[in-house]
Amino acid sequence: MPRHLCYIIILLFWSFVSSGQSISEIRQYTTANELPAQTIERIGQNEQGYILVETSNGTVTFNGYDFQLTRISIQEPIQEVASLEIPENFNPFFSEKSISCHFWDRQGSLWIGTSNNGLFYLPNRDADAENNVRIEFVGLNNQKDTNPSDTITIPHTFETLSIGYASLDYTAMGTTTYRYQIEGRHDQWIETKDSKIQFTALPNGGNYTFKVAAKSQNGAWGQPATIGLIFEVPFYRTTWFFGFVFVSILAMLWGITRLYFKRKLKIQNLNSQLLQWEGKALQSQMNPHFMFNALNSIQSFIARGDTYTSEMYLAKFASLLRKTLQYSKESHISLSQEIEQLNTYLDVEKMRFGDRLEFEILIDESIDKEMTKLPPMLLQPFVENAIIHGLTPKKDGGFIAISFNSKNEHFLHCTIEDNGIGRNKSQVKEHNSLGTDIVSKRLSILTNNRENHIIYTDKKDPSGESTGTKVELKIPVQW
Repeated sequence: MPRHLCYIIILLFWSFVSSGQSISEIRQYTTANELPAQTIERIGQNEQGYILVETSNGTVTFNGYDFQLTRISIQEPIQEVASLEIPENFNPFFSEKSISCHFWDRQGSLWIGTSNNGLFYLPNRDADAENNVRIEFVGLNNQKDTNPSDTITIPHTFETLSIGYASLDYTAMGTTTYRYQIEGRHDQWIETKDSKIQFTALPNGGNYTFKVAAKSQNGAWGQPATIGLIFEVPFYRTTWFFGFVFVSILAMLWGITRLYFKRKLKIQNLNSQLLQWEGKALQSQMNPHFMFNALNSIQSFIARGDTYTSEMYLAKFASLLRKTLQYSKESHISLSQEIEQLNTYLDVEKMRFGDRLEFEILIDESIDKEMTKLPPMLLQPFVENAIIHGLTPKKDGGFIAISFNSKNEHFLHCTIEDNGIGRNKSQVKEHNSLGTDIVSKRLSILTNNRENHIIYTDKKDPSGESTGTKVELKIPVQW
């Protein structure tokens, strides 16, 4: 008897033991269903439950939905069947089909391969087969892993997660109902007919378990397939990052606080030094030599009977002392007040020296004398030095020129120039000017030692002889 008739007899026998299985339930798969070829050479089943079909154009796996090419070889031998008589009602269906092989799967269903007509499937509706579901792939954005491990790690840079699955209950014939759940995210199961689920709102870290189960033909849910999902936490959400930020903030606050108190202490020290030097400046303004000489001058005027001059001298001297004491209490005075005090001091000295002392005070027209504020008691010591050490040694006296000009908005430039004997000759007398040293210290404190604020220039004629001294001061001001 021909071989294909033996397969028809098997089909007939199976149809009678399948509780009313009718020939109308037979399904056929051909190249129209993406089979590589119409010729089936061997049929088998792998450990995961997928049906393997070897065709004349390659081997494929079948998951109930589609055929995928594979390199897996089929281990099951071609099943031989004893010859049986074929009922007449099966002859019309298989009489023109050349059967090449057949296979009974684990659900008790029959698969029949032919030489020209593709693959036939005859489901066993009454079999109590195990309802299995398999996770087929995991996709991250556009990357797909068709052989995922039991647990996958998902970096925080991915935005979408896709999970594909398939039921191995071939009796459902692509109409399987699934339900899925992510433990920790879903309180209840979610039912679907789709064989793929996509998630676009991924958690920011955490460990979860994805479960999916399939419903069998009798309505029972099978055992779920599971896969572990580990979502990586972005570094800016990790505990160590928050700890680092916290420690950094503490360190920054500590540094700012330390800098604040250090700066505050420095300011207090500078203010303390400034007060000390301002006190010394007051002492230098009222130095004993000047006081003694002034009182002696008054006494000599009285002794000569020059009452008017003595009264004028005493009035100017008293005015000078009053201004000195008044301005010593101020942190800043106007330029007009400073000039007024210098005029008073020079008037007192001129009454003592007479025609031997001449002076002038020049002010740049661009300077507002009332709005320009400068520290008090800065200029008199330099004027006094010019008189005592520059002009007094000369028999015919000399001239002092004081000028003010502004070169920028932060400093006022003052020049004190005389035509006396010069610093070289006066230094022979080993005189140390306490007043000018005090002014230098005060200027350094007021400007935080940033610049050289006092410049001395020895004037000389072409022959190298001294013609006087020029002192340039750079005074910090407020406008």
